Amino acid sequence: MLIENFRYAQALKQRSRKKLAHINTIDDLVELLEKAKNVVVLTGAGVSVSCGIPDFRSAGGVYLNVKH
Repeated sequence: MLIENFRYAQALKQRSRKKLAHINTIDDLVELLEKAKNVVVLTGAGVSVSCGIPDFRSAGGVYLNVKH
C-alpha cells in the first residue's frame, strides 16, 4: 500500500499544471479568486501559530495540554 501511494504521489508531481500566463500579480490572483466558484487552500502545519493558536508538538502545544 505504501509503495502504491508513493508511486501515485510521484505521478501527480510529474504531471504538475503549468502556470497560468495571465496570473502575474496579486491583483490578478484576487480577481481570479473573486470569480471562482470553489477554492481549495492547502497549507502546512503551523499555519495557525501566527494567529495565536498553539502548535501540536512544542512544549506548550496542544498534545501536552490535552494529555493533562
